[in-house]
Amino acid sequence: MAVGQMAVKAQRKKNIRLLQFRVQRFQVLLFYSLEFHTGSGGQLELQHHLTRFPVEEWVDYNKIFSPVVNMTTIRLILSIVASDNLHLQQLDVKIAFLHGHLDEDIYTVQSEGFQISGKENMVCKLKKSLYVLKQAPRQWYLKFDNFMGRNGFKRCEMDHCCYINKFCNSYIILLLYVNDMLISGSDMKEINKLKKQMSEEFEMKDLAHAVGVVSRYMSNLGKEHWDAVKWLLQYLKGTSMMSLCFKGKDTVLRGYTDADLGGCKESYKSTTGYVFSVGGNAFSWMSKLQKSVALSTTEAEYMAAAEASKELIWLKNFLEELGKKQQDSHLYCDNQSTIHLGKNPVFHGKTKHIQLRYHLIREFKVIVS
Repeated sequence: MAVGQMAVKAQRKKNIRLLQFRVQRFQVLLFYSLEFHTGSGGQLELQHHLTRFPVEEWVDYNKIFSPVVNMTTIRLILSIVASDNLHLQQLDVKIAFLHGHLDEDIYTVQSEGFQISGKENMVCKLKKSLYVLKQAPRQWYLKFDNFMGRNGFKRCEMDHCCYINKFCNSYIILLLYVNDMLISGSDMKEINKLKKQMSEEFEMKDLAHAVGVVSRYMSNLGKEHWDAVKWLLQYLKGTSMMSLCFKGKDTVLRGYTDADLGGCKESYKSTTGYVFSVGGNAFSWMSKLQKSVALSTTEAEYMAAAEASKELIWLKNFLEELGKKQQDSHLYCDNQSTIHLGKNPVFHGKTKHIQLRYHLIREFKVIVS
């Protein structure tokens, strides 16, 4: 966003107020400047610079972590949308970081070109956040989380960027990724009601399609951006007949696990692989090297099944939060020795070296496929 637009937006939202310049402890002083320079395309561009006094964590700012929705969560919700035939909409919050409230006292000088006549010697105290602040993403998330709580939504413990609100005969699930969100529900009236509530609180933009990353550079295109666009077009052309299909069937969770033995020729470590599906729709998967060398196929498969069991616990609890409680937790494995080892907790000399953490699988049903 251009500095002019940012300044106008901040003033319009009353994010700043003028006061006499004073320096006190625990106050951060930010200085903004405008600079013209020649861009990669040979055009004269305006750049927004930020300089500041040295800042110190826990003095000038506190926590800065801001969660985003897990990609597995998105695919899980899409599977539920297909299974339950729900409505699905995508929304975007404009200038999201300007909505967050600040816990610290932060001051800025008046930006050049936006100084108030007769008050040039005064500085601005920020009442709300700005994009350049380290804590801006977190403050926006806290603001949105508070809004959702006030409107009857419950934050899921398994993913803090997933919210659900259950009604008599319907429900709404909302996923938040920074300022983008997906809303799914069975009742369109309730969805429209939520959109209206958000429009009264935030400046919203209704998206029909996702905005590509390369579109961020449309005002300052370079050769590398054109190369990225051409690569994207080539990829889309080559995969136009391929897709990840979500079909409506049921919401039963099933897991499948497998492993090779010593597949890596450098470390001789085995590879763990698993995939989970809901109603036949694959939504969670992983393939990575194991942390230690397995001495047998049974051990490699057992370690893979244990890793899959951890994902199974999270998914089972998540589905229960969403009102899709699973009666059984089935994890399918094609190795009989692993299945018997998982069901039989008897100590065995050939398995005594297997770490305790991998015996988690004994808490679940491992069924041969």
